Amino acid sequence: MLKGRELFGTVATLEEARKTVTNERSKKAIERLEKVYEVLCDYGVEKYVSFDLGMLSKYNYYTGIIFKGYTYGVGDAIVKGGRYDNLLERFGKKAAAIGFVIVVDDLLSAMGRQGVVISGIDSYVKLYYTEADFKEKLQEARKLRQSGKKVEFRKRVFR
Repeated sequence: MLKGRELFGTVATLEEARKTVTNERSKKAIERLEKVYEVLCDYGVEKYVSFDLGMLSKYNYYTGIIFKGYTYGVGDAIVKGGRYDNLLERFGKKAAAIGFVIVVDDLLSAMGRQGVVISGIDSYVKLYYTEADFKEKLQEARKLRQSGKKVEFRKRVFR
């Protein structure tokens, strides 16, 4: 039987799960994931995919696949979403749907750490402050802005 740590991994995780499950709903879910994996292989991105069969959501509206997207430089998912067939009905429209959210702050942070530059976007100066140097850094930000620079002014957070 699969244990918690074995519910995560490569496509082999699905093969192991297939050997273990007995109910039809679980078998169909594994088949769907295998079909998704085939498409990911067609796109050539399978090496970036892991399966987490223990992933649950605190939101009860998901009715199918739940996914998260990660990148280097961020400790959490920058994309989160899933299938929800019954959610829109609560708002007056019966329709199946899939949706996701992009955590823009984390995406931009990761891009900065990875040195990704998007053409057509003006560069800006990142200026971080602490409580101790807030006034000094604020004055520096004002001077930079007065000289025409764009400044991202943020409190430094130590984690």
